[in-house]
Amino acid sequence: MIRKAILIIAIQLSVLSTLYAQSLSEQIGGIKTHFQLYSLTTNLDASEQMLVLRAETKHYSDETYAAGWGFGYRSYHLEFITQKELNDQRLPYSIGKARYTRLKLTFYNANKDILASFMIPFERVDRQSNPSAKGGPFFYSIDLINIPLVLLGQTAAIDMVEMVANRK
Repeated sequence: MIRKAILIIAIQLSVLSTLYAQSLSEQIGGIKTHFQLYSLTTNLDASEQMLVLRAETKHYSDETYAAGWGFGYRSYHLEFITQKELNDQRLPYSIGKARYTRLKLTFYNANKDILASFMIPFERVDRQSNPSAKGGPFFYSIDLINIPLVLLGQTAAIDMVEMVANRK
C-alpha cells in the first residue's frame, strides 16, 4: 500500500514538473520553427520563432450610411523576435499598384531555390517594440492566411521586405 502511494506521488510529481517546464508558447499550442529569416541581405537572427493559431477580427464602417460590418477567422501566424528592423524598398506610387505598404515574403528551400513569393498587405503584420530602447527588440507577428501550410514544411529560409509606396 505504501509502495503504491509512493509510486503515485512520484508519477504526479513528474507529470507536474513536465507541465510547468513547458514554455508559454508550448502551453498555448505554438509550434517552434527554425527558419532562417532574412530581410534582403540582412540575417534577422531571430532569437525565438514559432507558428501559432490565432483568432482575427476585421470590422468596417460606412459613415455615409451609418452601417458597419465585420467578420472573424482563425489563421496561423509566424511570430518571432529580432534585434533588427525589416529592410524596405521604395515602389513607385500609382493607382491600382503599390498604393499601400505591403510585405513581400519569399520562401526558399534548403537548396536556396525560390519556392513561392507573396505580397501581403502590411496591415497583416503586427510589429511591436519599445520606442525608447535603441536597437530593438522587435516583436513580429505575420498573419499567414492564404499561404499554404505545406509550403512551410518545405521552407528553410524566408526573406521579408517591407514594400513602401513612394508618394512623390
